[in-house]
Amino acid sequence: MREPEDGSSSDGTNTLCTIPTSCAVRFTFPRGAEQTCELRGSSWNWNSPMYPVGSNWETTVILRNAETVAYKFLLDGTRWANDPTNQLLSTDGNSNSLLTIWCPQQCPGDAGQADAGGV
Repeated sequence: MREPEDGSSSDGTNTLCTIPTSCAVRFTFPRGAEQTCELRGSSWNWNSPMYPVGSNWETTVILRNAETVAYKFLLDGTRWANDPTNQLLSTDGNSNSLLTIWCPQQCPGDAGQADAGGV
């Protein structure tokens, strides 16, 4: 069977598309009375400051596709908080929020970003 020249296959998928090994993942946390918010994660021992955007704190980090990361938010440098929109928690005694990263398929002409944490 001959495949269409536009890159799509007979089943409707695009054969020119790829799944990246990593992608940008946006995390958000609802703003309250705190003055600072940081995203802390286990993946690469990352620590990412978050910035106020509207009624949320936001940051974007690059994470590996198909990796499960444990993370929490650090408020004012003293108080830990789980992701209020993600009820999946680790069972290792730390009760961190857990998220498996699934990078979006990239096709010619597309630009993708995964969302997490408050989405």
